[in-house]
Amino acid sequence: MFDMPENLKTFEKHQHIHDELVRSILKRIADEKGRKYDDFSRLFRNGRPKENLLFLDILHKEHPGKFCGVWYCMGCKKYSLDETGL
Repeated sequence: MFDMPENLKTFEKHQHIHDELVRSILKRIADEKGRKYDDFSRLFRNGRPKENLLFLDILHKEHPGKFCGVWYCMGCKKYSLDETGL
């Protein structure tokens, strides 16, 4: 293998340390809206505005100023959050 440069962001290192946080928010929203988690998360991953705005609203209320983007790795089937200022 090779060593990763120190200045890479977490998502660039292909680490998914925020997967559990993203999934927990998505599950809460799905439950609150009476929707199946799988359906809701699929719409979220596909970029549907309503689902994304609901997610971002909660993320920014609970973690203000900490994250500026969310990514989904199709290979790993895991989420990553881009941390502000890194």
